[in-house]
Amino acid sequence: MGQRICFLLGLCVLIGACNIQKEKKNAIDIKIDGAIEKIVNGLPELKFPDRTINLVEYAGFKPDAEGSKNFQPLLNKAIDELSAQGGGTIYFPHTLGANTWVKETDVYRMDGPINMKSNIRLKLASATKIKFTFNPTNYLDNGKGVITRWEGVSIKSFSPLIRAFNVENIAIVSESLKGTMPAIDGDGEKWQEWYRQDIKEHHKLILHRLCDTDVKLADREFVDTSKDFYRPFLLEFYLSKNILVDGVKLTNTPFWTVHPVFSENVTVRNVLFDVNVVNSDGVDPESSHNVLIENCMFNNHDDNVAIKSGRNKEGREGVDITGTELEGIQSKFIKDNKIYGATENVVVRNCILKGHHAICIGSEVAGSVRNVYAVDNVGVQNVKFGLYIKSSPERGGIVEDIYIRNMQLNHAKMGAVLNPCYSKNLVDTTHFPLFRNIYIKDMHIKSAHRGGIEVAGWPQLPMENIHLENITIEHLDKKSELDVRIHNSKNVTLKNVKINDKEFNGDYSDNSGKKPTGRT
Repeated sequence: MGQRICFLLGLCVLIGACNIQKEKKNAIDIKIDGAIEKIVNGLPELKFPDRTINLVEYAGFKPDAEGSKNFQPLLNKAIDELSAQGGGTIYFPHTLGANTWVKETDVYRMDGPINMKSNIRLKLASATKIKFTFNPTNYLDNGKGVITRWEGVSIKSFSPLIRAFNVENIAIVSESLKGTMPAIDGDGEKWQEWYRQDIKEHHKLILHRLCDTDVKLADREFVDTSKDFYRPFLLEFYLSKNILVDGVKLTNTPFWTVHPVFSENVTVRNVLFDVNVVNSDGVDPESSHNVLIENCMFNNHDDNVAIKSGRNKEGREGVDITGTELEGIQSKFIKDNKIYGATENVVVRNCILKGHHAICIGSEVAGSVRNVYAVDNVGVQNVKFGLYIKSSPERGGIVEDIYIRNMQLNHAKMGAVLNPCYSKNLVDTTHFPLFRNIYIKDMHIKSAHRGGIEVAGWPQLPMENIHLENITIEHLDKKSELDVRIHNSKNVTLKNVKINDKEFNGDYSDNSGKKPTGRT
């Protein structure tokens, strides 16, 4: 599997490189390349002390194919001890050794969360699996919730399965790319069965109201397993920095898969996402800076990459952290005893995409998003939209300086959708979002059946500076909604845009005053 993935990723990079080299780079290409280089070169090289704990030797028992032994308490004890010594590596070996050709997967069962500490690296041998088990009570801290951010709203609830809270210099990696990829399994189908008890999703409605209040974070505790159905993230990095996830398979996640929030310098590389539980996004950078997502294969029920920055009033103004362990922590995301902030400097490159939306920004972008670079990505099967930027007048926020280059898709519903009306039942219409400085170049789609391109701002706050160049949709279904729809947008230029052999070139700015179409 590892060699096949490397081959596909290599092919993806080759296709991307060939397409880019067809024409001489212009000023925008040079700007994109320079910005990516600056972000990537600014990510620190992680180094760990030459100190290793072999988890099997430490525990005194072995994993097996059935996952009959619970390693969770001993693993957390090993992490604490190693961190106290200055850090190092915890190794998950396969009991048959690295060179055995035929072997079953060794399952390291975890009956609760893994709590990462600074300067700790988890290294998984080939054909091993960390398998979490479903029991919501086990993901509480002595019956209390831990601080997390759930769909853009800060709460105290069930712990992420792998939790990094206010730590730095951590990694989760494979020993090598030879043999079966090591996996992390979140037992997500059982979490989904639990969540389905809330048929009308009252737990979500509570949060959607909560984020527009001044309720302090200390008073936002949701730990009732019979009604607070806040499924945990598989990996969450909260207020942490210098993070690497490399060479592992992430599967069966309870909710979003990788969630950096209020974090910096995050790299997700060579990861296989095979997650099809409801709402199982791939990577959700939220209110975070300097995030690199590269050489990954996505197969998600929901969005592949979804970039966010907080919901509604909380996203814009923050939440009061008085009375929590966040008090006293020095961070660029904490101001006047409130925690919030924008997402900045995200690179998504050389990835294979399959799922809901390939690259999504929103819908919780009240804290704003800027400087996103998605280049040389391929969708070999189906995605809904290649690019989807979404918000609403309830959520607000500024989305700016977004660059999409060389995206190759086989099948999509639509190519690119920029829609600031992500709701059909708006209550608050006073925080109109602003989308500006968005560049889409070299996008090729073989077939689309719902539409081509939609750029539709609000009359009260039009979009600005939208540029599309070298966009081709070979076959757009004749029953589709539209080929190109542009409303309430300033300085919109299309160059060499072809949909069903129909060409679009020139200035398509519009001030018609039409309300954007509501989407969900």
